[in-house]
Amino acid sequence: MMSQTLICCSDIPVKLECVSEKSAIIFKVGDRDDITQKINFTLSNLSQLHNKSEVALSDSISKFDIVKIAEKYEDFYVSIIKKASN
Repeated sequence: MMSQTLICCSDIPVKLECVSEKSAIIFKVGDRDDITQKINFTLSNLSQLHNKSEVALSDSISKFDIVKIAEKYEDFYVSIIKKASN
């Protein structure tokens, strides 16, 4: 995602936590016809799909930036400590 490379991945739920239709080409797991169609579409429309790479980069920065993740953990632990002390 951070390399701004077009992503093509299966619709396995854990992967869909990271990407969406806006940031990747998503195919149905185990569906050869679907992946074939998606790859052919992608190869024929690369210039139109560049924005997906940009969205993926933006999403990866907002979801996986270590500083932001650390802040979320810290906020979570602080909230637990506050609840425990009440």
